[in-house]
Amino acid sequence: MQSSADAWRRARERVRQLPELASWGGEKLVLDTGKRERIGGQCYDMVYVYAVNPGKDLDLLQVFAVNLASQIIRVEDIPSAEFISLETWRSRRASGESTSHTSH
Repeated sequence: MQSSADAWRRARERVRQLPELASWGGEKLVLDTGKRERIGGQCYDMVYVYAVNPGKDLDLLQVFAVNLASQIIRVEDIPSAEFISLETWRSRRASGESTSHTSH
């Protein structure tokens, strides 16, 4: 069985590989983990993506939930306070809907 630290590292790497993070490249990003949550009966490792702004404060940009066993990534939808599929999140972003803590 893998350790929590190893699982969180792998979850961070899965999120770091998302093309959306590269498009946020103008911002220095910090990825944080350390929490597990059950969503739809499955265990997900939470990955919090923060932007470091000029004053060195952190602004939460997005929360991702990664299920390493199934390789499924879900994304927190702020208006509904629920986790949605990566595909739904991308579709909503493309249509201009706000699904995050701040707009990118």
